Amino acid sequence: MPCSFFSKVFSRRLQTAMMASSNPIERSFELAAERCEDLTPLVYRRLFDAHPEARTMFRTEGSELVKGSMLALTIDAILDFAGERTGHFRLIEAEVCSHDAYGTPRELFVAFFGIIVQTLREIVGADWSDEIDAAWRKLLGDVERLVAAQKTKQNCRSSLILAIKSAGGANAPSVKDCLDPRCGQSAPSVITNEGASDVRD
Repeated sequence: MPCSFFSKVFSRRLQTAMMASSNPIERSFELAAERCEDLTPLVYRRLFDAHPEARTMFRTEGSELVKGSMLALTIDAILDFAGERTGHFRLIEAEVCSHDAYGTPRELFVAFFGIIVQTLREIVGADWSDEIDAAWRKLLGDVERLVAAQKTKQNCRSSLILAIKSAGGANAPSVKDCLDPRCGQSAPSVITNEGASDVRD
């Protein structure tokens, strides 16, 4: 039975990306989708075991919805980053900045991607090939460099605008407009607007 997380949260993108996929990253998600019932609790259990401080960033009420949304959009960005790079991957850049505002250490932000990989490897088991492993190692290195590149407010604001435009925001402000410190308040977030108040007090 296909994993309910994949089939219910973002099945359309997976169906598009994974039909006869030759991309090792996409293939690893496809293999996991064939084996698990719900990826979300597995990822967050591993995250909290490795980084107990992350648990306090989520309130109890409504946190499951926030976790699911955060993971779904992160994986959507990963698939785009590993594939055609149509724009969804820019959420990674934008979320570096928004998580800075939450007070999330960048080391923890990057570690979340590694936690996803470790969870997938455990689920996939013996079918986790050298090719998949090498592809993930490269992608994690690319993510680290992407995060490290977001060093200034100018970079952050530009990334927020690019994320908005990639998400289809027809009335998105320009990068020039983003010099206004109020810019980016409507940017799409891995942690959704509905769930933002559930993250950190």
